[in-house]
Amino acid sequence: MIRVTNLQKFFGDQLLFNDVNLTIGEGEKIGLIGRNGSGKSTFLKMLLERDDSKGGEIECHPSVVIRSLEQNLDFGAPTVLAQVCSALPADSVHEEWRAKASLMGLGFEEFDFDRPPFEFSSGFKIRIRLAETLVSDSHLLLLDEPTNYLDIVSLRWLEHF
Repeated sequence: MIRVTNLQKFFGDQLLFNDVNLTIGEGEKIGLIGRNGSGKSTFLKMLLERDDSKGGEIECHPSVVIRSLEQNLDFGAPTVLAQVCSALPADSVHEEWRAKASLMGLGFEEFDFDRPPFEFSSGFKIRIRLAETLVSDSHLLLLDEPTNYLDIVSLRWLEHF
């Protein structure tokens, strides 16, 4: 699905990573682990933008759809459910159940579905964005620290998702 060859990245004169080679195949689940500042988020951003800025190559077929957890907490829909449903693919508009299942798995109650997104805390707004990401059809999900605002029940649900 995606092949990374000899990728390197500098910040100024500082080498962040060098000679990164990997292949991500269909159905694989991969975790990036490292200390703060080691380049995990930068690497994911490079995959998203297919940016090979300072060396190396990222190959991905143009038909591969990549989605990531958006950090923007401004919403355009009047309700939580409408917001998450807006992320459903065009041919899945009548699959509202997928949005409801994701929201409930992430800790929302049915009475929350009709509430405006702006009424929620930042943590629950991130959960709304996570639900959107999960219901959107993609070949690859890039989730940068998706568990930061999840309780143990929601975390376990996400692991099984």
